[in-house]
Amino acid sequence: MPFVGLYDANVLIPYEVRDILMVSASTRQHAVYWSEDIFEEWLRNSTGKKLASEESVLRFQGIMNRMFPEAFIARERYERLISSMTNEAKDRHVLAAAVVAEVDVVVTFNVKDFPRDSIAPYDIEVQTPDQFVRHQAGLAPLVFKSAFLARADTRD
Repeated sequence: MPFVGLYDANVLIPYEVRDILMVSASTRQHAVYWSEDIFEEWLRNSTGKKLASEESVLRFQGIMNRMFPEAFIARERYERLISSMTNEAKDRHVLAAAVVAEVDVVVTFNVKDFPRDSIAPYDIEVQTPDQFVRHQAGLAPLVFKSAFLARADTRD
């Protein structure tokens, strides 16, 4: 099975971070997942803080799901696990989705919300976006550079 990551809502909100993470996913050097609750949290926090319109978040979520149709995890797949997770209560849905998807790493700014003892039973790591991207770029630098430059070309 390929290396697998799950992107938390807080790394999808800043468009610069989201863009780099999507470039990383576009290399197909790792599989990527997100969940129904992660998308709802992204929408709620982005619109609540007036960082983006509902229309723009929903549009981008649609693009992501079309680019990676296997990435979306429906709530019904992980909901029963949420109450058994021992990490920070507000992020238990994230860990439950990660367990169901059998991910290797959760990519989040909230590293502290996933104490080692809460993730150890599932053999999951937690990394910041910077750590994750550095690791992915280091595994296949030419592939990552090519994908990054291709994305930069579309932004001109």
